[in-house]
Amino acid sequence: MAATIPYEAADVGRFAHVFTPAQLRTGVSLADVFSEVDDVWPLLGWAPMTLADEVVLALTIWRENREGGYAGMQSVANVVLNRVNQKGTSAYVECTRPWQFTSITGKGDPELGLWPQIGDAQWKLALSIASDAAEGSLSDITGGATLYYNPASIVTDQTIQIPTGETIPFPKTWNPHVVEYLKEIQNHRFFK
Repeated sequence: MAATIPYEAADVGRFAHVFTPAQLRTGVSLADVFSEVDDVWPLLGWAPMTLADEVVLALTIWRENREGGYAGMQSVANVVLNRVNQKGTSAYVECTRPWQFTSITGKGDPELGLWPQIGDAQWKLALSIASDAAEGSLSDITGGATLYYNPASIVTDQTIQIPTGETIPFPKTWNPHVVEYLKEIQNHRFFK
């Protein structure tokens, strides 16, 4: 028997144009859902994440900003999702793109060898944030940021003046003339 989505879990308003009320009451098969993916996902406003997307996103947000609490980790997830939306890729692709999130791909980054321990509260929070992202319910607190960094964690002689008048260290590999400063969240600076 095919796996089905129970009627109670089906969002009748969003799926009514694709499935009949009888189908929704008796259970829609996952094969039915995915055969109609081109019709359904645009209505939802987001594309589905695979389990690999969700787990790699959780690991990325845990490694990148677990000290930042919910807002800090959410902001990392927001940057990943903004890149996904901008480039039409997946969370897995964006998180594992070389040198984008050094805690995942940066040779020599001390975070590369870190893994969450059983019962780690920050890991559970990262999984929850990734789950919200997968469901399409994670709000963007970054204002559309696609870039971020922690000024305290970089060594550079390049600086940038942000709209508040403050001058902060700026990554050597970034062009300050093509990025727009957005905000600070948990000691990280966000740009697009």
